Amino acid sequence: MTAAEQALARSGLLEQLMAVVRPEFRTDIYVPGPADPVFIAGECAVADCDRTAVSTRRGLCNAHAIRFRRRGRPPMKEFLADPGPPVRGRRPLAACVVEGCRYGRGARNGLCSKHRDRWDRAGKPDLDTWDAPDLAPGDPAAAECRLPFCDLWVINPAKIFCTGHDDRWQRHGRPDPARFIADCELAGTACIDLQDLSPQLKLEIQYALQCPSGCAFSHRRSAPGHARCPAR
Repeated sequence: MTAAEQALARSGLLEQLMAVVRPEFRTDIYVPGPADPVFIAGECAVADCDRTAVSTRRGLCNAHAIRFRRRGRPPMKEFLADPGPPVRGRRPLAACVVEGCRYGRGARNGLCSKHRDRWDRAGKPDLDTWDAPDLAPGDPAAAECRLPFCDLWVINPAKIFCTGHDDRWQRHGRPDPARFIADCELAGTACIDLQDLSPQLKLEIQYALQCPSGCAFSHRRSAPGHARCPAR
């Protein structure tokens, strides 16, 4: 087959894939559902933990499974009653110690950078008696960190993440914000990342995910009466 014929065949395949891949599979990040026939993975058994279970016997996500082993494998009922604080990536970041302030807490005396500057200029009074100014933004809801699970405020309108999550974003090389948000939300969750694939290769894998039983290959050798993939 000549290069031109191969290109034509690939073009035809692209058109076919675009016609059969259903919208729910046309996503850059595929997150299998609990009832997925191939990627069967329920949620962690720990209450309020949204990570994917990796232990089919105990039903714990990887982080909680590690915590469970470090505690000496106590009775599961006992562990689930007191699993400890949220695992890394799910813990809320600390806010400024000034009441009502939702700017991120700094390492020095628990003040956010805005209140620390005012505190320094006021002569560093005792925090218990200091009449801290109200530095809330005009629209607190609009000033919240862009990460859906974080309710801290961004330090200035030029930022899109609170101080702590902005530091994390910077350490990761300032990736595309939408991708960073998706990665943070899916930390510890079983998923298939297709973001960096070419459009056609992405469609081919999306089609394979749509046909989890392997029927994408069985079409070539199916006998008369063989059940056909519902995508066809």
